[in-house]
Amino acid sequence: MRNVKLNYLWEIPKSKDEYVVFQEHHCYELVYYGSGCGRTTIEGKAYRFVQGDFVVIPPHSVHDEFFEEDGYVICLGFQDKLGGYPLFSKDSVGIIRKIMKELLHEIRHCEYGYQDMISAKLNELSLRIFRNENHVTGEKNLEYIVNYLTENYMNKIVFADCAKQLHVSYSYFNH
Repeated sequence: MRNVKLNYLWEIPKSKDEYVVFQEHHCYELVYYGSGCGRTTIEGKAYRFVQGDFVVIPPHSVHDEFFEEDGYVICLGFQDKLGGYPLFSKDSVGIIRKIMKELLHEIRHCEYGYQDMISAKLNELSLRIFRNENHVTGEKNLEYIVNYLTENYMNKIVFADCAKQLHVSYSYFNH
């Protein structure tokens, strides 16, 4: 399990033509674009963002933002010694937004056990970011198939089932 620690978390409305000057942080910063659109520059590289996009900015990375329409962002600063986060992603199913909103709720209401809940939600958020980026198909599933073949080479193996596990056609798998 990752050991993610919260530094800060807030939800901020943004106005059309609002510019956030170049800045950097000593921690990771996850910026979730809840609505609106615009552009951001991170370490000299320009990106466009729209509703549902999020970015995980590494520590000490210089970045800015410009909003082309009204919207809001959720900013989360955190520590994680393992790192390796993808930079720019799309929250296509809304799970990142859901967890960020749950974190905001925990911080605002401070109900019994809220610190433990924040810790659990941060670790879930971290894992969901990696799942969002990696969709455990492809390489990892192929590794499972290789392990299966290695363990069962003496038995009858149905390659059509292996192909199905990888979500590819039998002919592609056979090739």
